[in-house]
Amino acid sequence: MTKFPIRLEKVIPPEYKLIEWKLHNVCNHNCSYCGEENKDGSTRWKDLETYKQQFDSLYKACGDSALWIQITGGEPTVFPELLDLMQYMKSKGVYISLISNGSRTLRWWKEARDAKVIDMLFISYHPEQTDDYQHIIDVLNVFHDEPTETLCVITHSRGLLEKALFGAEQITEHTGAMTSVGHMSIKDYDIYATYTPEQLDKLKQASMVEGKLRSTKRETTVPENHRFFHLFLNVTFNDSSIEQMRAQMFMKSYKTDFKNWKCANSKYIMRVEGNLVQRGICGVGNKTEITDSNLKFYDDYITCDRDSCDCRLDLTSTRYLENETN
Repeated sequence: MTKFPIRLEKVIPPEYKLIEWKLHNVCNHNCSYCGEENKDGSTRWKDLETYKQQFDSLYKACGDSALWIQITGGEPTVFPELLDLMQYMKSKGVYISLISNGSRTLRWWKEARDAKVIDMLFISYHPEQTDDYQHIIDVLNVFHDEPTETLCVITHSRGLLEKALFGAEQITEHTGAMTSVGHMSIKDYDIYATYTPEQLDKLKQASMVEGKLRSTKRETTVPENHRFFHLFLNVTFNDSSIEQMRAQMFMKSYKTDFKNWKCANSKYIMRVEGNLVQRGICGVGNKTEITDSNLKFYDDYITCDRDSCDCRLDLTSTRYLENETN
């Protein structure tokens, strides 16, 4: 019997809501694998008061649950009033995750550190755009003595895997961050077909590696049942066996084609882009205006219609292959 996954669910059931908020699509990088919708500058940032009003609607939709706001772009840190917006959100008691390419000056990152507004810093290092991994190391270490969880994902395109692996080694050697060479989903070609078996093995090994300064890194104060960044999955297979693995490792080891599977990605995840709020990161299903008084999360399962699941957050939503398990 060929062994294949038929059910995925998060090891620690989430006791929070998560909203990924794409503030704009202005970016100072031009990565080849990133869609134009994320970097062409066609959606500029709004004024601070508008963002505050939108946040209030999102906060209300969350009800009594703990709430994570994950800020992304574009490159979100180019929004001039980002720290002011995060301070407003923090005043409501939410957790904040920031996804950034880390390119702002160390002075900016020290201001962010001193503002005490980042619970998780997700830095994406792009060797295609820059060789300056030392700056990424310095940014991550700005938060070494803070309870900010730090993670670094290194991306790559064709022919740049070895360069990405070298950057990962340097970042691992000199920080306390968790580091991973990313699973890459590239529309133009199958990047996995370009790897040698040895490279594929290296890629799998470079999944969520603890930085060597981890033991002296100040730990997060976020309660364990509120930590969405612990992306461990229980994977049930068709032979009834169950294995525990990180979402990143699953993406590197198995196909992520869940078309026609049942997925509960909207039970605790929403994504905001412009004035629209969608289910999960992928947006399968209905979209709602952010001003809708009935804005809410959904408890129902939806049938996936996408060719692949490219987001680790969506991947950790409970899902099952219909007619195989329930």
